Amino acid sequence: MLTDEIQREFKAGAEGSDRIVGLLLQLILMKMNRFYLSGNATDNSRREAELVRRFLVNLEQNLRVASSVSSHAALLRVSPETLSETVKKETGKTPATLIRERVLLEAKRLLLHTSLSVAEIAYQLLFKDPSYFNRLFRRSVGNTPTEFRKQCWHASVNRVP
Repeated sequence: MLTDEIQREFKAGAEGSDRIVGLLLQLILMKMNRFYLSGNATDNSRREAELVRRFLVNLEQNLRVASSVSSHAALLRVSPETLSETVKKETGKTPATLIRERVLLEAKRLLLHTSLSVAEIAYQLLFKDPSYFNRLFRRSVGNTPTEFRKQCWHASVNRVP
């Protein structure tokens, strides 16, 4: 799945990974658009694909504005239930999972490419409590944000060209 490829690319941390991740996100949107425009799709499946496409675009554009399924549903003018059912049906993942994955990806990007503190990153990503951000990050990634930053920094310093 392309979302898994995005995660693998980000974890690799190779030069140009930010660009590749952006291109993979564009690819997801292009594939959804192709399906939407194809004559094979029913009106209902086109509406569902369009809602998922709008959700993914909305997620990218409002990453630092909306952090819950309810807030994204409100921005899309649908009920949280409709958004959840449609996204799960079309992608195999819940909107909450996609939001969390995207937030964690952005957290990793900020940890690697800025000098912001972990607390500053947590607040930028709409966490009210940096310690909750730390716990979520550790549970999802396997180490704390600080450990992740150090580990990636050491890996890049020790990388032989």
